[in-house]
Amino acid sequence: VSHVEVLGGTSVGGIIGESSWDKYSTGPDNYVKNVKSYGSVTAIKENAGGIVGSIANVVSKYESCVNYGEVKAQLKTGGIAGNASLAEFIGCVNEGKVYASGKTGILEEGYAGGIVGYQEKGRVVQCTNKGDVTTKYNTCGGVAGCMGKDQEMLACLNMGKVSGGTYTGGIAGSLKGVNTLVSVCSNQGEIHGIDFVAGIVGGITYEVEKILSSEATNITDSENAGKVYGSGDWIDTICGGTRYGVVFWTKGTHENNTNIGKLYRNGELIEE
Repeated sequence: VSHVEVLGGTSVGGIIGESSWDKYSTGPDNYVKNVKSYGSVTAIKENAGGIVGSIANVVSKYESCVNYGEVKAQLKTGGIAGNASLAEFIGCVNEGKVYASGKTGILEEGYAGGIVGYQEKGRVVQCTNKGDVTTKYNTCGGVAGCMGKDQEMLACLNMGKVSGGTYTGGIAGSLKGVNTLVSVCSNQGEIHGIDFVAGIVGGITYEVEKILSSEATNITDSENAGKVYGSGDWIDTICGGTRYGVVFWTKGTHENNTNIGKLYRNGELIEE
């Protein structure tokens, strides 16, 4: 249990700053279980997490971890982990506020998530976010800000308010790549964004070489119960849209999803 307020430049966590692969190590993969953090965590630059700031290319499992403190960074901010690769999060809970001030430039990204800000190749299972998630710029989600290819998000719940720009979702802001599954997830929080805004996944983007791949990105058996607010063309209760370069599709592989929330464009109710 940690009650310490932590401030640093990059890769700052309430329990662990950075967990990285050591080519000389012969020890087991990382396993962190039943830890709690109550103090605030702030990274001046990037990679801030309530439990761990950054997990860099090391197979890791974080189970039944809880964060209560506020987490802030410029980029890649998460209630449990700011930035992760090859990590598995099981039964983790975030109750603290998560904020990414964002980085200006061509992409203007924030990458804020209730559980993980940015993740490559991993799993998020039975995790719950109760805190508000906010970025000044783009890409934020109630559970994950952005997920790369080869991912699973299963039985996750968001109860917090999610606010951002483009790519804002109740479960994930953006899914990048292929072979990713979002299933049996539920959003109960209000979602506020500009474009590619949705109750479950804000938007899906594909790489050039993967657009014709048979490995699909699927959203199944999930439910949105929250109000969704956007102003752009690509807003929806389940998934805002799928994008490849400058080409857009309104439909991906979405099956057995339900909506009991309401959808607003520029403050006007367009779906209930």
